Amino acid sequence: MNKRSQPPQSLQYHIYDNGFRIIHETPANKLPITCIRIFCNLGSIHETDQSYHGAAHFIEHMCFKGTPKLPNTNEISTKYDEVGAYINAHTEKRYTCYIVKCHNDNVQQSIQILADMMNHSLFDKREYTKEKHVVLEETILLNDQPEVILFHMIDRMLYKGSSYEYPIDTMEYHQHPKSLNYEGLVEMYKTFYQPSQMIMSIVSQIPFARVLQMIRPTAFFKGKPNPNAIAKFPDPNYYLEPHPASIPCTVLRKKGVQATYFGIGFRTCPHTNPDKYGIDIVKQVIGGYMSSRLFKILRQAQGLTYSSKVYAEYFEHTGKFFIYISVDHRKIIENVGTPAPAKPAYAPPNGVIPIIIRMLNHLVKTGITQKELETAKGFLQGNMMLSSENSDNQGFHNGIEYLLYDKPEEIVPYTQLYDRFYKAYTKEQIHNIIRRYLNRSNMYVVCLGENAPAESAIIRECAKFSG
Repeated sequence: MNKRSQPPQSLQYHIYDNGFRIIHETPANKLPITCIRIFCNLGSIHETDQSYHGAAHFIEHMCFKGTPKLPNTNEISTKYDEVGAYINAHTEKRYTCYIVKCHNDNVQQSIQILADMMNHSLFDKREYTKEKHVVLEETILLNDQPEVILFHMIDRMLYKGSSYEYPIDTMEYHQHPKSLNYEGLVEMYKTFYQPSQMIMSIVSQIPFARVLQMIRPTAFFKGKPNPNAIAKFPDPNYYLEPHPASIPCTVLRKKGVQATYFGIGFRTCPHTNPDKYGIDIVKQVIGGYMSSRLFKILRQAQGLTYSSKVYAEYFEHTGKFFIYISVDHRKIIENVGTPAPAKPAYAPPNGVIPIIIRMLNHLVKTGITQKELETAKGFLQGNMMLSSENSDNQGFHNGIEYLLYDKPEEIVPYTQLYDRFYKAYTKEQIHNIIRRYLNRSNMYVVCLGENAPAESAIIRECAKFSG
């Protein structure tokens, strides 16, 4: 072990000689439960060659298929089932994450199995062949979900030119003749799944020194860093095509999708930019809770839609703010068939797109009210306090911060985020955030549905946005 470790405090971290990183925090609750997340520095953005598309997701699956010590899926799952532990994994654009939640008495065993799974996967060719069908089934199910398709559409536009524009997995990948080549998958696994490319974020009542001892006998501790291995694979492309002069709009008429799904996306800031906390307040005001603007305008006042959402994400180089709704296709522009409200909000009564555009114009022009700011702050503070009951929120936050920011000594604990970043925001600062990011030169539009309106009609309405 090297000497780069901190004295006891809220967050403690250590970097082993082989490059494996660990960050530890005591949970806000007093339960004897430990949450372990292992972040592997492999996501879909690292699949720079078309033949590797979908590889990160497939490798995640293969890590559950057996090791020399536990040669099949059943033996792995039985070990966790015997102690009532939870295990899962998910692949994202930027990373792959493995999660275990267990009683404190079972932490050492859980870490040993995780290390074995991630570092010593057999990659048996028969299991590889079977799992291709399983992954295909999962992808078919995802591609049947309109929201998933809508996110693929906005990402292809908003992140165009970069590795972020491609989905984590999609049917197109499985139709490519060279897709998920066995030898290529094994090479990528051996390249990226090494301790120097992994971070353990653990939230536990078990002292940090004891956790460090638990790691020593495992595969996370062994081996030496191999910086030359990653050089086999080109770096992800971070270039973003400039926003075109006209409003970028994509319409997909997909048979069988009866509702119409509509979204407006904006490029925002990187993960390290503190503006993301102001954007989060804007997100809450627009669509974060039951008294948010979208809920009041579209559902309560106009009776137009049941579903309206706002989503935000951040990477090292860029971010996304996405407003999206689903609605009867007759209400997307003209609002056919819904009685006019007695007191129309953002009158006259109209379809969803015109109302959203008027709402955005109003936001850009006047900002949010003091009451909206206080409500958003109160919601965030209360919600974060409630979510601190689940120590996995702490573990996820610490792991993401370490992975994307790589300055563990500067990580602000999850339980301190509100006081450090949200509490001091003023109405004027939020207005500046709105004008900085929610503007027409930064806007992308998508629409999906069997009866989706013409692209020209959507652009005509969106062009009324004066931000």
